[in-house]
Amino acid sequence: MLMNPINKIVYLAGWNTPDSFMKSWLSPLANELMVELEPLLYPGYETVSSDFGHWDIDRQIQNWSAQIDETTLVIGWSLGGMLALKLAQKIACGGVVTLASNVCFQGDQRWQMPSVQFESFLKRYKRFPEKTERAFWQLQVSGAQHPEHLITALAEHRKAFKADQNSLIES
Repeated sequence: MLMNPINKIVYLAGWNTPDSFMKSWLSPLANELMVELEPLLYPGYETVSSDFGHWDIDRQIQNWSAQIDETTLVIGWSLGGMLALKLAQKIACGGVVTLASNVCFQGDQRWQMPSVQFESFLKRYKRFPEKTERAFWQLQVSGAQHPEHLITALAEHRKAFKADQNSLIES
């Protein structure tokens, strides 16, 4: 089977993980390929994390579809990986790479997060967003050789991301 050569990478960030977190890893690839970092944004809302209930996944995928063709490799981190798989079901792309991703959060008993745990997470996030983000990051980096360095990097990237978002809202 012939495959089209890959000439572009589209990276989909995870929930509440700034796209800049992977920038240093993907930057060297930009010498050979076009690399696009896509945050999980939805028109009319600050970010996915601001309101789960109003985020239209199909519309997000439709927004990305204009950038993706058979020569595009889609790489997704965590929720971004789940969305990359969903995207590939609807749009022909050159391939999908998922990093730290489940098959789904809900809808399949073998893979889903228990509803009680998910609801508890949402309640904690609404009351204590910063503390809940940090706990979420700790889960993501568990097993890493130096998880404290990764947590610090995520926190720094998230702080810069929020500053960028605030400057966009104010202008």
